[in-house]
Amino acid sequence: MSSADLESVILHGGAVRTPFVQKQLEAVIRDSDKIRTNVNSDEAAVFGAAFKAAAISPNFRVKEIRAADSAVYPVTMSWSLDGKDKQQKLFVPTSQVGAEKQVSVKATEDFSFSLSQQIPLPAFDLLVSDIKTQNLTESVKSLTSKGCTLDEISTKFAIRLSPIDGLPEVVSGSVSCEVTVADTKKGGVVEGVKDLFGFGSKKSDQEPLKDDSDDESSTSSSDSESATTSSSSETSASSTESKAMESPAVDAVKEKPKEPRKKTETIYLSFSTEAIGTSGVKPDSLQRMKKRLTAFDKSDRSRVYREETLNNLEGYTYKIRDILEDEGFIDASTTQQRDEIETKSNDVSMWLYGDGAEADRVTLKTRLDELRGLVEPIQKRKEEAKSRPDQVQKLKDALQQAESMVGVIKQQMESQELAEAEAASKASESESQTTEAPSTSVDDFAELDDETSISSTSTTSTPKIPEMPIPLYNKEDVNAILEKQESVQKWLDEKLAEQEKLGPTDDPVVVSSDLSAKSEEINDAVMSLITKSMKMPQKPKKPRAANQQRPLPQNPLPQIRVPLSPVKPRRKQQGHQMMR
Repeated sequence: MSSADLESVILHGGAVRTPFVQKQLEAVIRDSDKIRTNVNSDEAAVFGAAFKAAAISPNFRVKEIRAADSAVYPVTMSWSLDGKDKQQKLFVPTSQVGAEKQVSVKATEDFSFSLSQQIPLPAFDLLVSDIKTQNLTESVKSLTSKGCTLDEISTKFAIRLSPIDGLPEVVSGSVSCEVTVADTKKGGVVEGVKDLFGFGSKKSDQEPLKDDSDDESSTSSSDSESATTSSSSETSASSTESKAMESPAVDAVKEKPKEPRKKTETIYLSFSTEAIGTSGVKPDSLQRMKKRLTAFDKSDRSRVYREETLNNLEGYTYKIRDILEDEGFIDASTTQQRDEIETKSNDVSMWLYGDGAEADRVTLKTRLDELRGLVEPIQKRKEEAKSRPDQVQKLKDALQQAESMVGVIKQQMESQELAEAEAASKASESESQTTEAPSTSVDDFAELDDETSISSTSTTSTPKIPEMPIPLYNKEDVNAILEKQESVQKWLDEKLAEQEKLGPTDDPVVVSSDLSAKSEEINDAVMSLITKSMKMPQKPKKPRAANQQRPLPQNPLPQIRVPLSPVKPRRKQQGHQMMR
């Protein structure tokens, strides 16, 4: 057939769909109408691969799709032996990937063989790998020393199509032969049966029993007993004769020669594989390819950036249409500014549909920056006008909080000073005055039967000077926060006064970020004072001795100890008082 006899050529591969390949096909077929590109093999391959993966995975339940990879090309094995070249076909084009085949070779010394693919058009053998054995000669010598002959030794190789790339590969190799093994076990099946029934394996165990009827008859004392004994002896003799006739057969089975047992002795081979395949790329060609790929990557990145800038510019022109209708944007801009933005945006839109469609990235970015330079200042004024009042109020609240904190600190400091002065005055009075309580004798139990001697002692307690707590704050803390508060308050008053002089279309003097920063300064100063109390070290308590009693509460009245005697219930008065 010639190309003129073809009705159509269906392209079913991804590479054949490229324009360069299609031009070459058109030059061969000489009729572009015959080329059909309606089959998308890439989509078909992806679709099939997805179903195959789902069938392999245990997480999916799909209909079974029987798909298998084939070898594509026939695979042959070639080697030289005794000066003769030999070749054997291993796999056909339809052999499935992963298939394995055992190959026998009449070789008893180290040799080499090759695996190749047979390419049909143009017909040639493509070498895949060279394999060399390393211990074949030594393995054969080891087998011959065990009694094997060279004709009995078998050399085998396991060759398969690799599941990874489908190329032929040697999995394993071995040499083997059958050797005679001496039977070291004593006895066989017959001996085991004889032992089971108690016959034993020695000749003494197999000898027939002797006739002892004469002895038994001579020892009998009566005629009846002799008759009975003679009959039993005859029976015993007959049974003994039958056993004596069976014993030669058993001995014949025992003395039968056993056949030698054979065992297959296998030694695995070690070998080296050298991948051949196609020749590698030369270093200069590889460098040229890398430079070309780098240029392609750079061109692709530039194209992506250009398209991104083009989309941003086009989208910004649509955004400007909505911005010009926003009330906040109108309040923050003048009529002249809005007209300029609208005119510029319309010009860019018309340019994009004309010469701008083929413009480079730098030109597109320049146009985008021009539009943003007109719109963003107005957008900033609009956002500041909306957020500035809240930030101003937050700063005022922070200043008010700092002022309240200063007031609390001043009150604490005044209270501390008054407490210290009062404690000092009490200490001086207690040192100048000494009081002694009179000794009195109290007898509240005079009417009782038993007389109770009451003795009392009085002591004068000297009041201790109470220890004042360590002050948390000092004048330096107050002065620091006052200075911070005054500086921020002064800055805020000046900025607000300048801002009130400006109109809504003027750029603001004070921005939200500056107000927020000042609020953080005031809050940090207040928080540092609040956390100062947490960092103050506590005064350690003095340890109390084991025999030391807990001190009683201080009382200006003298303490009187009154020993009590047993009291009869009938003589107790209702007005009885207990004294400390």
